Amino acid sequence: MKIEGSFCGYCGVAVSTGESKQMSKWALSVPIVGIVLGALGLTTFFDSYWDIEALIGCIILFALPPIVLGVVALVKSIHKTLSIISVVIGGVNLFGYIAIFFSQLLFAWVLTEIFLTQ
Repeated sequence: MKIEGSFCGYCGVAVSTGESKQMSKWALSVPIVGIVLGALGLTTFFDSYWDIEALIGCIILFALPPIVLGVVALVKSIHKTLSIISVVIGGVNLFGYIAIFFSQLLFAWVLTEIFLTQ
């Protein structure tokens, strides 16, 4: 009979050797949720009307969570490939939203300059 684990040689009590290497059955869902949120965020770039509330909402929902979930999965060494994909998609979303914000800011500045100089 094979007994797994560590036991005290003196009293026979089970001794913990640290964190278990066995993953939870739901651990793989962390990077997958990040990828799904990132993919949904990529579809928002087809929207033609952007305002500051939509940008902030998209950043909060579709850019930051994939990055955070991917980094958490990388630190926990859950599934490195899926974790990296989640971080990359979240980064692409964040970069795109920031680019949309600055393009709107530049467009508003140009319109202000055109109409205020007349």
